[in-house]
Amino acid sequence: MNRNEYFPMLEVSSLSVHLAWATLEVRGDSVDQLQVLVSGGESDTAALRITCAQGHLLIEQPNLGISPSLATAGHWMEILIRVPLDWKGPLDLSTISGRLTASGLNGTDLELCTVSGALSAGQLGGIRCHLRTVSGALRAEGVTCNELVLRSVSGNVTMEDSVFSQGNLDSVSGDFSLSLLEPIDLLNVTTVSGSLALEAPITSACIRRKAPGGHLRTKGLSLQDQGVPISMTTVSGDLEIIGGAG
Repeated sequence: MNRNEYFPMLEVSSLSVHLAWATLEVRGDSVDQLQVLVSGGESDTAALRITCAQGHLLIEQPNLGISPSLATAGHWMEILIRVPLDWKGPLDLSTISGRLTASGLNGTDLELCTVSGALSAGQLGGIRCHLRTVSGALRAEGVTCNELVLRSVSGNVTMEDSVFSQGNLDSVSGDFSLSLLEPIDLLNVTTVSGSLALEAPITSACIRRKAPGGHLRTKGLSLQDQGVPISMTTVSGDLEIIGGAG
């Protein structure tokens, strides 16, 4: 069953999507209104709540407690949301076990979250970007923002060709791998056993590492008090930084 709904851009100031097992893709596109395109089983598609009140477009599955196994027991649903390229409101996107993909989006605050589903983000821009996973893998490319927050429990996080000024990374056992296009102003990292591998065009860093275990490795940069402040609190995670003039 297909279900398509359309919303004029000027009538939507914010977008929230909260799903259980359904697959979600949100992408910026050459359209003049927000398009919600749903495909799935008849009962699941009909039960999906889509409302727009006071400028807030909300899409959610009514039974968040449904077991993810239903997706292989005759229940399936895929949701594609096409967002005009000029639309720049806050976005809050989350799934439990469904795959989440976001690309070509620009907004004030961008929040993307999965529990066990894979999270893929590309070409995102915003003032604040918050990407969070529990056990699902998180991969991002071409993210540009002032403030970046990455959180994981056990899922590994990979970010490439991205730009941010201030970053906060939080993990239990998940590892972070970041490759940046421009220098950063500040980076704070907190893990238990998760490690960080950072490659950025910086020539000096002031590293504060609180760790009874793990290793620190640097290449292509000098360690000095006037360098980029990078702090890491961990039990056994490694910290590797590759710098350079860019």
